Amino acid sequence: WCNESMLVFGGRGGLDFESDINFIKTKFYDDLWELRCMENGYNWFRLSPVSAKSGSPSKRYGAAVASQFDVMFLYGGCSAAGSIYSLDNCEPLHDFWSYSTKSNKWD
Repeated sequence: WCNESMLVFGGRGGLDFESDINFIKTKFYDDLWELRCMENGYNWFRLSPVSAKSGSPSKRYGAAVASQFDVMFLYGGCSAAGSIYSLDNCEPLHDFWSYSTKSNKWD
């Protein structure tokens, strides 16, 4: 019926109240999800990729993402470090990652 999927990495949203009620920061994520088209509709699956020797992508939002065949490429974005109070205060990232759906691994 349908044999397609979409990958989603990281992002931002919500607020994280720390011990000092006056210090509020935006939550950032570094998780990887797959939306699969299945016979019973669309279903979300959280993926747990194996990290590369150099680790895995840090928490971020606004990354450039592209895919070809079974590989997703991720470049840059804004890190959590630069956006404590305002989402307009982006600390740019310039790293490049690839994720293989076949091996479930970051490189």
